[in-house]
Order: sequence, then structure tokens, then C-alpha cells
Amino acid sequence: MKSIQIDPVTNDVAFNRSNGVFNFVNDNDELAQRIKILLGTNLGEIPWDRTKGFDQNNIIRNGKQIHVIETAITEYLKKQLNTFVEVKVTSITHHDNRVTDMAIDINLKHQQVQKIQVIGGEANGNDQ
Repeated sequence: MKSIQIDPVTNDVAFNRSNGVFNFVNDNDELAQRIKILLGTNLGEIPWDRTKGFDQNNIIRNGKQIHVIETAITEYLKKQLNTFVEVKVTSITHHDNRVTDMAIDINLKHQQVQKIQVIGGEANGNDQ
């Protein structure tokens, strides 16, 4: 699959400034970008469909309970992606009882593990 690339810093559409052509991502990079967008869209955030999005309050309320976070993300992504299997939180940072930085590994059917920075840090989708 191929998608228009989203700039990981500005969250705007990325394009080549020298020729004005949109940048595209595919394969693992496209999947990593899609997962980051899915997890970054809060439940009720989309005005025309308040039922879409991830309930990020699960992460806020359960920030120190890794297994609860992994289960919440796993269940949500299973509904969104047909290739999805499970999530493992690989790093998490708290500040004032809030999750400020979190990276996850995503196991997919018939594919390698995807490493994704979902909160804070820089976005990446490198496979292991």
C-alpha cells in the first residue's frame, strides 16, 4: 500500500520543496505511519464521527500498569488492522503522573516486528 507521507514533526503533509511533489511512504513505513495516526487520534476527536479514535484515557489512567496499556492498544488495533497481532511496550517515561514518552513493538501476521514511537520522541517505523 502507498500513502502520502505525514511529516513526523509538524503532522502536516510532507512534500519535496524543490519540485512541489508530495512525498509518499509504503510498506513498513506506511504501516508505522498509519498506526501512529490511529493511536494519535483521540476518541471523539473527529467532529463528523465522534465514535472513531482511540480512548487515550486508558493510557493516562493506567500509565504505570504496562499490561493494561498493552491490552488497550492491542484490542483497539485488532479492530482497525487485519494484520495486527499484539503490542509490547518497550519504553515508557512518566512526568507528573502522565505518560510523556512511549515506544512500542508491534507484532504483525506474516511480517517482522515494527518499532514505533507513539508518544513523544521521533516517529519511526524501522523493522527489527
